[in-house]
Amino acid sequence: MTKFLEEMHTNANFERIVDLVTKTTGNYDKKYARAICIWGVGLPMSCMHFQIHTEDKGDFPISNYVFALAQSGYGKTFTVNTLEDLQVSFKKNFTSVMTANSARQLSSLANRLSFGHNTTPDEELANLKKAYYALGPYPMVFDSGTAPAVKQLVQKIQMANSGSINLVMDEIGANMVDNTELYNTLIELWDKGLCKQKLTKNTADSKRLEDLIGIAPANVLGFGNPSKVFDGGPTEACYFSTMKMGYYRRSIFACGESTKQTETSLSAEELYHARANPQNNIDKQEWIDKFGSLADGSLV
Repeated sequence: MTKFLEEMHTNANFERIVDLVTKTTGNYDKKYARAICIWGVGLPMSCMHFQIHTEDKGDFPISNYVFALAQSGYGKTFTVNTLEDLQVSFKKNFTSVMTANSARQLSSLANRLSFGHNTTPDEELANLKKAYYALGPYPMVFDSGTAPAVKQLVQKIQMANSGSINLVMDEIGANMVDNTELYNTLIELWDKGLCKQKLTKNTADSKRLEDLIGIAPANVLGFGNPSKVFDGGPTEACYFSTMKMGYYRRSIFACGESTKQTETSLSAEELYHARANPQNNIDKQEWIDKFGSLADGSLV
């Protein structure tokens, strides 16, 4: 486990979330929980297009690629579900944020395109709205996909100036091989949230969109059983090939211990009361509200 996940490198608020997750799941492997918490905390900020400023390379969108493996019964899905519970208010509020942002962004694009096309802003806006809604509804999270679908979603996110591409894949040992193309595309989005469009034939029914300026951050959470990944066969070969493509140096990895980490100093009754403590729900609601407050159009 990398030193990055040691307590000395995390702040107090983040550790409160880690503590809440471990108490909820009953698995006190904090290093494992931290990896998934990094994904859970980063997703709302990524959707809101918050960026990290650097003096040498400019601004970077927030993207998190996390791979967390552990044997059956370790609470992998429970841990992910707990983080998703904390995001519920954000996801609900974000719908209205994206609607408002897309209206402003499309209007701005229409004004810009009208100069180059010798048309009126209203004409361009009508065309942009048609193209935007033709791209389909925005999926906050998906578990598999194709490269063309990702590139289509990139266009929608750029047009809305909000949202991120969020892959959450369970049992990656069973699903990674079938989604190799998807992983190949997602790695393009890491640095600047950009990927090249595929050149398609322009027809009356299917028109290519203008090249858009904007970012589409991406987040990946892959979890599953290590024995299914490291099978000594095609899945293991696919996994290592994917990692060598660039995921190794961009991702956070966690592997659960050989057994679930419970608080062995506590009795079964004490463990139950720790998980059923009403304070857990109070703490959970606090973070639900805090993440929900990030879905604020004035922050974009």
